[in-house]
Amino acid sequence: MFPIDVTADERAAGFEVTEIENPQAHYMGQAEKIGAVVCQVGESDRVIKGRGADGGITYGLKRFANYGFDRPGTPPDWKLIRILSPEPRRAVEEARSLVGRDVDVKVITRVPPPPC
Repeated sequence: MFPIDVTADERAAGFEVTEIENPQAHYMGQAEKIGAVVCQVGESDRVIKGRGADGGITYGLKRFANYGFDRPGTPPDWKLIRILSPEPRRAVEEARSLVGRDVDVKVITRVPPPPC
């Protein structure tokens, strides 16, 4: 799901391999946590390396929050906010420019994530 190899360009941009909550942990036999290449850009914002439908590398801005259309009482979790530049340094720059701002989707609750 998430590639865990870190390139020199990613490392220079601030990415590192860390454990994150597995978005597929609710399926039987799936681990609670998995490794991922992540760059934390704000208290509730991070850039995560992923794999696109075409098999290429993508970088997505994830925010620990609720969407505006979530039902009341829905606990916040890491929501994909936007796909960023395919170049790691630029993806981090784009993400930092969006920290604290509402973007493509309406985020109604932004909260600090639980400790890892």
